[in-house]
Amino acid sequence: MKANDALLDYLFQGQPHVLRPALQEWFAASRRYAAFIAENRDKIRKKIRLKNDPATAADLRWELEAAFLLHADKRFTLDYEPYARGQPFGPDFRVAYTTSFAFNVEATRVRIATSDANSGDGKSGEARRLAETAGNKLYQLLPNVPNVVAIAAPDVTTSGANFAAEMAILRRRAEQRDPTMIRLGFGSVSDFLKAYERLSLVIVRGYALEGEGAPAGAFLWRNFAARQPLPAKAVTVLRHCFAMSEAS
Repeated sequence: MKANDALLDYLFQGQPHVLRPALQEWFAASRRYAAFIAENRDKIRKKIRLKNDPATAADLRWELEAAFLLHADKRFTLDYEPYARGQPFGPDFRVAYTTSFAFNVEATRVRIATSDANSGDGKSGEARRLAETAGNKLYQLLPNVPNVVAIAAPDVTTSGANFAAEMAILRRRAEQRDPTMIRLGFGSVSDFLKAYERLSLVIVRGYALEGEGAPAGAFLWRNFAARQPLPAKAVTVLRHCFAMSEAS
């Protein structure tokens, strides 16, 4: 406990911080996670110092929570921002499954309730917002390795099936040269499709807004068009770590 307290004091420079209680809880729950944070303490301390407004602090919280959840299974070993030098906008984590293979995980957060983002569209609008959030991360995905995008969003009530349908629509819009493609940062259909095929899997994890009860459920979606699909045994472990069902 003393080592954990010392690490917390180092990360937060001895000052109160909104993220400290969560990290304290996660340290107590997982020695492996505490060791991971200690290994990356300088990088995380800098991020904590720079991301001190509520929205960016919440973004960092999800990034660190995703790492905590991935540490729930000893078959996973994480490297934090391993591509930072050669790929400025690379994925957050490189995750090794024992010594068998590795994949990348990018953690991102929807900052407003998806149900509010498309008022009047119901659950289809909510799923559309989540699909576009995944689409906004395609440019960060690397070739020749499976890539996972982990999305946290408040008040998620849509189903995995709705999300799967919206991902198919997103691809179809790009193929039809819809302005969606330009909005996502792609200059051609070919560029979009190459990036889309780098996406192996999407995790969606809901959480409750402050004071609004228990977090919503979670689901994952596999991209069967991916050139580098994530092996089934890793999908099974991810489903366990994030406590989710699979989109049909």
